[in-house]
Amino acid sequence: MIDFGLSNYYKPNSQLITACGSPCYASPEIIKSKPYNGLKTDIWSSGIVLYAMIVGNLPFEDSNTSILYEKIKEGDFEIPLHVSE
Repeated sequence: MIDFGLSNYYKPNSQLITACGSPCYASPEIIKSKPYNGLKTDIWSSGIVLYAMIVGNLPFEDSNTSILYEKIKEGDFEIPLHVSE
């Protein structure tokens, strides 16, 4: 599902500041409340979707949002053994 209410206009070489989207798909920049490159964070979110498609679950999950955010900021996830490198 796509919520275009959360869309934004993007100008090349500009930074965005609107924090939006589902926490499990958010890039570290968004979690840290820093200005971010919209294209790069979209690529990050696409990587989360690709991981979920290959592995069967999200790379960053926790019922405690603070712990979830720390996992995202630290890049704390595992690649299962059945996924070739």
